[in-house]
Amino acid sequence: MEHGDSGNGFFYARLAFFIIAITAWIITLVDIHKSDFKNDSGSKWFWFVFFTGNIAMMFYYYFGIRQKVKKEYKFIKSNNSRI
Repeated sequence: MEHGDSGNGFFYARLAFFIIAITAWIITLVDIHKSDFKNDSGSKWFWFVFFTGNIAMMFYYYFGIRQKVKKEYKFIKSNNSRI
């Protein structure tokens, strides 16, 4: 075993964790941006998550989800009958 081969597994594990963390952070920012919040707290959540990263993501998914405006979907019933 050569000297340079011992740390490659750890490097790839850190790289995979970094990619997963960045992807989750971007998904959270998109979710905040597309959602409506009570009391206009959406911009506060966006900037909080943007500047503080993964710790704020956990706070958002624990506390911020409850502040979203719930959308009601009304389905239109059609009377399409086959002849």
